Amino acid sequence: MNNPHGVQSEYVSGCLIVRITGRDFITQKEATFKAVANAVSEQPIKALLVDLRGVVGSYSFMDRYQIGELTARHLADVPIAALCLEVQLDRQRIAQLVAVNRGADVEVFIDETAAYAWLKKYQEAGSS
Repeated sequence: MNNPHGVQSEYVSGCLIVRITGRDFITQKEATFKAVANAVSEQPIKALLVDLRGVVGSYSFMDRYQIGELTARHLADVPIAALCLEVQLDRQRIAQLVAVNRGADVEVFIDETAAYAWLKKYQEAGSS
């Protein structure tokens, strides 16, 4: 299966950074999550940072709900940080709530520095 367009991943110090651009994150959710899960399974990681700032367009309530479900279904075994633009952020945090209620460990950030500080604590964990 081809990966959806706009999914790029980079391994950094035992963690995975995934950058998603375009609209496939919304229009091809299942395929996008499978692509991210495949990248996670390629080698053991301590944490995952998903940069969603390049996703264009709006999200519906159902999009957010499905994103939460897919996060828990495909990525519940790894701590996750989502980095968003403020305009993308849902004040009710539906996706995060759905994911956490189904067993995922998810934090949401709009501040890049805070998101990378979150990731750094996992990168440093276990380092000697």
